[in-house]
Amino acid sequence: MTIIEQPQVPPEPDIWRRYALCGLPAAIVATVVLRALSMNETIAVAVGYAEGALLLASMGLLPLGVRLIVHSTPRKQWPLGLRLLVYVHPLTAFFPLSFVVAPGPLALLAALPSVLSTLCCALAGLERLRDRWRDWQEGGQAPLDSRSGSQTPAYLTATAALLMIAVGGGWLAMARVGYAPLNFGAVIVVLTATHFHYAAFALPVCASVAMKAAPRKRDPLVLISIVAGVLGLAAGITCTQLTGWPWLETATALIMAHAGLAVAMRQMSALRGVRGLARALIVISSLSLTAGMALAAMFGLNPVFERPILDIPTMLASHGALNAVGFGLCGLIGWNLALK
Repeated sequence: MTIIEQPQVPPEPDIWRRYALCGLPAAIVATVVLRALSMNETIAVAVGYAEGALLLASMGLLPLGVRLIVHSTPRKQWPLGLRLLVYVHPLTAFFPLSFVVAPGPLALLAALPSVLSTLCCALAGLERLRDRWRDWQEGGQAPLDSRSGSQTPAYLTATAALLMIAVGGGWLAMARVGYAPLNFGAVIVVLTATHFHYAAFALPVCASVAMKAAPRKRDPLVLISIVAGVLGLAAGITCTQLTGWPWLETATALIMAHAGLAVAMRQMSALRGVRGLARALIVISSLSLTAGMALAAMFGLNPVFERPILDIPTMLASHGALNAVGFGLCGLIGWNLALK
């Protein structure tokens, strides 16, 4: 009897890992160089904490997050948006050039791949939402199944990350073209773009991985608090700008802080089986997120006091660094190392 050996199928290349390994050091080097150039008064380059965090998120953290979302899924089963992202994301290497020129058409052109990357993510999120809705109609799990062991909250949390980051892409486009809607200052436009890359993408991605690793019945509440905090805070800031009434912003800032603390606790509760460097990075991520959200809550309470507790420059140096490096970078690298 002749035994016919089946040809072995070569493993698919880990393309998102490759993109992250290229994008992370490139973003860090670009930030350092641009920051050094911005200190020279004769060169028209202005790169601060927010711009550096944007470079890090777009070039390095985005592929890390996408890798966690599509882990163990064959490439041919990826949503169309993520298959397109494979070709768009390498062009984010031009993103640092956007900060070499003044805001305008050329700056937008250099940032366009980063903007398009967020739109590819949003398209993938819509596809995932459609697929889950079809599954539910055919008798699958309910959209917000809270049973312990259900993977639905994790799936929807990752889907929310893909959808919401597109808002950050829109504000990034406005920042690089030099457009400030509703009389917002240029700094607020950049900070909004940065906020939606971290709070609206890195936060729900890390939450979804923790939910998948250790499902809990309260996971739907974590998902709701993340979405309500991210979108509600944006609405609250807009309300303050239009009406001068700050209390919606204060309330939603506290909701956002609660969402961050909930994710920090979910990460810590999902560490069983995670060892070594991955565990250390996730612990650092959770502690940084806790500290960052405490600062966010204090900043949100500014209207309660006669004198502001924290101002924007202080928040950039503390809250921004904790969220970008401590939480986002350490958390996404840690969970990627923990993949099996």
